Amino acid sequence: MRQQFDLHLKDWLRLPLDEISKSMVADRHRAMASTPSGANHVLKYFRTVWNYARRVHDLPESPTMAIEWYDEKPKVHIIEDLRTWRDTVDVLQNPIHKVFCHSWLIVVVLSLNSLAAFKTMNAGLVIRSCALSV
Repeated sequence: MRQQFDLHLKDWLRLPLDEISKSMVADRHRAMASTPSGANHVLKYFRTVWNYARRVHDLPESPTMAIEWYDEKPKVHIIEDLRTWRDTVDVLQNPIHKVFCHSWLIVVVLSLNSLAAFKTMNAGLVIRSCALSV
């Protein structure tokens, strides 16, 4: 989250929260329109920080109320080769990301009705092709 704030909201980081207006938030959201999902996520993170601070400080409702959120369509990715995907996950530097990806795979595998499509090989699962909504 901090990285996203540094990238997209850097000029706001030194401002007191109560100086960030609805118009500033709406303008920033529109300025990020080339990546609608990114614009939504950054300002939802901002809203989360605002609401956390609001519990302790006397702040009005979050200025993100002024945003007309962009429609987001989920991306569909197809993993053609699970072994390559697993090798890619295994070299991730962040251990939390690595555990998340492995856990995500387990959930996907357990949620599929047809286990006949899977083969156990070398203590790992190999999936020839699997359409996944991310």
